[in-house]
Parts: sequence; C-alpha cells; structure tokens
Amino acid sequence: MAYSLVSTSVLLVLSLSMATTESEGQVRARNTPVAVLQWLQRTGCRVHQPAQGPLDDRPPPRGLISGRFRSRAQEDWAVLCAARDSALLLIFPGGRADTIDTVAVGAAPTKPTRRIYAAPPSEVRMYVRSLPSLPGKDVEPADTVWMTHDGIVDAVDCCGVVWYWHAGRWRQLPGPD
Repeated sequence: MAYSLVSTSVLLVLSLSMATTESEGQVRARNTPVAVLQWLQRTGCRVHQPAQGPLDDRPPPRGLISGRFRSRAQEDWAVLCAARDSALLLIFPGGRADTIDTVAVGAAPTKPTRRIYAAPPSEVRMYVRSLPSLPGKDVEPADTVWMTHDGIVDAVDCCGVVWYWHAGRWRQLPGPD
C-alpha cells in the first residue's frame, strides 16, 4: 500500500510539473526577472512561441530574450507577446516593469514564423552599411560608430527589421531579407 501511495504521489508531482505551458517553461528557463513575469501574468500578455523549421538545428527561437538593448551598461528584456487582439514587442529596461517601451504593435495572433533575437552591434552595423545613403534618413551608413550595444531583430518568414535604441528613442532599420 505504501509503495502504491508513493508511486501515485511521484506521478502526480511529475504530471503537475510537466503541465506548465511552453511559454511558462521558456520564461523560467531564461531566469527572467520577477517584475517581467508578474507584468506578463497580470496583463495576460502571452509570450509568443515561434515555430521551428524541420531543418533548423539551432535551439528554438524565443519570444522572450535578454540583451543590452539600450546601453552596454545594463541587461534589458524584450518580449514578443499577444494580448487580446494585438501582438506587442515590449522592452523592459533593466528587467524592471515600471517603464516599458512599446516598440511595435500589430494584429494578433502573431505568425508562428515570427521570431525575435538579440543582434550584436556588429550585426546592426552590417545592416546599416547595406543601406543606400539617403538624405533625411535616421541613420546614414557611414555613421555607425555610435552602435555599441545590441539591437533586436524582429523577423517574419524571410524578412525582418532591426530595432535599435539611439538618442532617446527606438529606430527601425531594415533587417534580414
């Protein structure tokens, strides 16, 4: 009888621990700050789970990432999530939820092929250098010395944009295509 009770208890604990959703598992795996987790739970913003291609041998893409998006001095968190009828790309500077940057808003649900990832400064510079030099643009290809921290690539299918923080605001650059 004791064996049966112990086995049942172990199975119950295992099944409860495996019952978490993919987004919860992903969030916990990344050591996400508590403030970010609480904000996502309180608002009902569901972390996007991008699809992984059959030939993709890299880890699955994420809907919640960290990087040094506003400066090299602090770690920030970006989340691609769906709330009600909108898809949001949000930045939590320093992992805090007192000031949140809304970088992009679109119609939900987000496509399963949409993904975000942190782009190191060298990758951001590469995208900028591929731009033609046009008067009146936010970023000129020759002026990339100020790109010293990470950007965020927001890609769907084959194409995407790069979001980069500069001079107190988010700038959108053409990304992968």
